[in-house]
Amino acid sequence: MKQFTIIFSLLFVFAQNISAQADTSTVFTVAIDDNSAAYNKAGTQLSFTKMNVLYIGVENPIAISIPGASSKDITAQISSGGTIKKQEDGSFIATVSKAWRGVIVVKAKGKEVSRHEFRGKRVPDPEISLNGKFFGGNIQKGTLKQATGLVPLLENFDFPFLYRVTSFKMVIYSDNKFKIIASEGPLLNQEMKLAISNAKAGDLVLFDDIRLVGADGVPRLVKGMTFPIIQ
Repeated sequence: MKQFTIIFSLLFVFAQNISAQADTSTVFTVAIDDNSAAYNKAGTQLSFTKMNVLYIGVENPIAISIPGASSKDITAQISSGGTIKKQEDGSFIATVSKAWRGVIVVKAKGKEVSRHEFRGKRVPDPEISLNGKFFGGNIQKGTLKQATGLVPLLENFDFPFLYRVTSFKMVIYSDNKFKIIASEGPLLNQEMKLAISNAKAGDLVLFDDIRLVGADGVPRLVKGMTFPIIQ
């Protein structure tokens, strides 16, 4: 029996605000019987160092190497609910379409070497900001008047993944009265800008009911922001 070590590195993560960095690396030791045409699956040993995660709506790079095997002889398949494609440089790109637990099957010269479980996971929600700079808290009226729109930011995520704000509401609380203004898209409309111009110190400006969609096509409702005007 020879011991082959398969290094299966799931490389992860980019975009801009909220955390969820998933950098994974798993080492698999597979026992192979020289006198058999098939791999000895019963001899497979798995040593997980971190959870293996593939993100929905993202091209997940995967590096697979088998000492003693040529890169051109290595193939991989996802059991279901996703695809994995080999690149010209010998690396792989995996995509998944749902949150679930699946299996990647690694083969050498068409013969199965091992199976590696992974979790399909949704990209985390972003943090909403005003103009990409302000996340709530005391604000001067002059600063608020310069605001143009809401910007979703995703931090600690090393894949390009874009969010688009589809609608939101701005609420102004002044003199014990609420004024609610709705907007389609990420930008403050003229009615919102006029309401901010008429606001005064002590008023509250809230951005709420913020709806967006990510590159995975999944609609999301995210936490809003509150800005007390201080002067």
